Amino acid sequence: MFDPVAYENSVNWNKRLKTELPYLEAVISRHPKTKILDAGCGVGMHTSALSARGHDVTGIDSDPAMIAFAKNSFGNISERFIHCPIGEISSMLGVKYSVIYMLGNTLPISAWHNDEAVFSDLRNSLVPGGSIIFQMLNFSRIKRLGELYLSLRTGNSEKGVFHHLRSYLYRAGNIEMLSSYVYPEGDGFKRSDGVIRFSDLSYGRLEKLLDSAGFRMTSINSGYGGEVFDENLSDNLVCECQRQE
Repeated sequence: MFDPVAYENSVNWNKRLKTELPYLEAVISRHPKTKILDAGCGVGMHTSALSARGHDVTGIDSDPAMIAFAKNSFGNISERFIHCPIGEISSMLGVKYSVIYMLGNTLPISAWHNDEAVFSDLRNSLVPGGSIIFQMLNFSRIKRLGELYLSLRTGNSEKGVFHHLRSYLYRAGNIEMLSSYVYPEGDGFKRSDGVIRFSDLSYGRLEKLLDSAGFRMTSINSGYGGEVFDENLSDNLVCECQRQE
């Protein structure tokens, strides 16, 4: 789905971790003897950072290339990275976690083919009273404005300097994003295209899915610093939910 090297180099990880780790650890601190699941761990940065801070965290991803990259990058904790699709966590891992977090649009990407099954799997993978954290784009705003593009992203990969262009296509029940990497090759440029499908988790539908799966929303913000969420205006959504008994 993603080029792991390009993805790693297109993110300011120091900035992300400085912003996101305090939020994650504040939730983790409320759960004694916490087993944590990084669902959609990607290149493994959050799993590694939390592990280095002494937390019992496992990273999973549905993309074998991401898991291979994470294992290679963090060989001292390679056993913590497991290839496992979200939607099959409870059947494949058979572990109950106190905290599951899903950052960077992992939830809508994982849920596009069967959102009810994904929410049910997340519930079945949590202990009663356990917390799920997810961060994603605010699809209510995107659909209301009819946005077609995300901002240009530039970075470095094994192929050289690249530009990452992303555009939306709206379909019934989901949103497709064309993801294009443009990078130098020889005397010219080459383009690598892929399609990422998101479940249409607009705020109203998200509420219904959480309620049906037995979750209670405990906080919703537009960022990790407690910024107020506005369904019509906020770019992002950061949410914590608790599994009901």
